[in-house]
Amino acid sequence: MPYVDEGPPREPTKLPPIVPYLAILVAMAVGVVLFWLFYSKMNLNQWLAPILVGPLVGGAMRLSSKRPLPHAGKTAIAAALVACLVGYVVRHIAWIIWLDPTFQPTIGHAFEWLFSADMQSCLLIAMSAYLAFLIAPKTTAARQQAGAET
Repeated sequence: MPYVDEGPPREPTKLPPIVPYLAILVAMAVGVVLFWLFYSKMNLNQWLAPILVGPLVGGAMRLSSKRPLPHAGKTAIAAALVACLVGYVVRHIAWIIWLDPTFQPTIGHAFEWLFSADMQSCLLIAMSAYLAFLIAPKTTAARQQAGAET
């Protein structure tokens, strides 16, 4: 097949990177479902779901992004924090309903856990956010800085 010159290279399109953000939302939803599944249905330990949320969010960002995302690390941290907080609230409500099946939770009960969180839960959430930050794709500035250090 002969070589055909297609002219100068095209500039990248300025479309918003919607696919990585959709992947983050799906990973966050899966993380919340893991909280509910592990605690309500399988009675597993408290540390498993938050530790899995971080790699889910970071991996979703890394695997779905074709180009560097602006503030990828900060986005991964925020997504992991939100997913863990929502997951713990869902777990708390499921636990209350398990104790008393006639209980009707309100918004106040949903946020009760946030104000009475134990230290282990806070450390697990922080670890999840750190794992998401480590796995998330690096931004262009971080790549340039890493290249300059070597």
